Amino acid sequence: EARASVTAVVVGGGVAESRGEALRPGIPERRRSLHRDKLSRRAADGEAARPWQLCGNLRANISSPVLFWCLANRRLFAGATFMLQKEMARRLAASPGTKDYGRLTVALSLWFEIKTVLEVPPSAFHPRPQVDSTVISLMPRHETETPAISPESLGRFTAAAFAARRKTIFNNLSKVYGRPAAAKALADLQLEPSLRAETLEPRALAALALAPDKNGLKEEKVSTVKSGPVGRFPVY
Repeated sequence: EARASVTAVVVGGGVAESRGEALRPGIPERRRSLHRDKLSRRAADGEAARPWQLCGNLRANISSPVLFWCLANRRLFAGATFMLQKEMARRLAASPGTKDYGRLTVALSLWFEIKTVLEVPPSAFHPRPQVDSTVISLMPRHETETPAISPESLGRFTAAAFAARRKTIFNNLSKVYGRPAAAKALADLQLEPSLRAETLEPRALAALALAPDKNGLKEEKVSTVKSGPVGRFPVY
């Protein structure tokens, strides 16, 4: 789009300079290059009202934190397109009952519509990497389609529910809430205690995460989720 503006967030002076030169010349007023961490990026005055479209090639060590930055700031942009390692992309699009399905899948799919756009082989890069890549798109869901729970609260709940994948959800939740409370929460939602968390749909887990409030359980009893390398994002 000829009238679009571009804000590039890059790390490293050399990279930032080369990226800036690569942007379309002749419209410097419509481009900015910010030498900073993506995770420290905040909307400036007036930017929150703009229909942001985010894009980036995310390295493995920052993909999870950046995705959760998007989750925390989902109201600030209209969509995102990211290139990820294929293994990470599989986790985002995984179905219940598969080995790739987990807390990351649950958290992102409840607040975003996730689509696979393109598979990218190593031969598309120079130098050639050792891994395959996948381009995915994230479209924030309308507020009416999202659960009545915050991503942070859901993260604390799923930390308990997925604590030991080989154990039943009843056993995992019992360690946090106690056996009677865990049994009641599952019974209220007509869920079998013998089920495992990785077999439940994201919306079923979100409904179960809300059960503590309905059954008099205290959220602060849930184990604290370990922080990621940037100190603000849970490790998924």
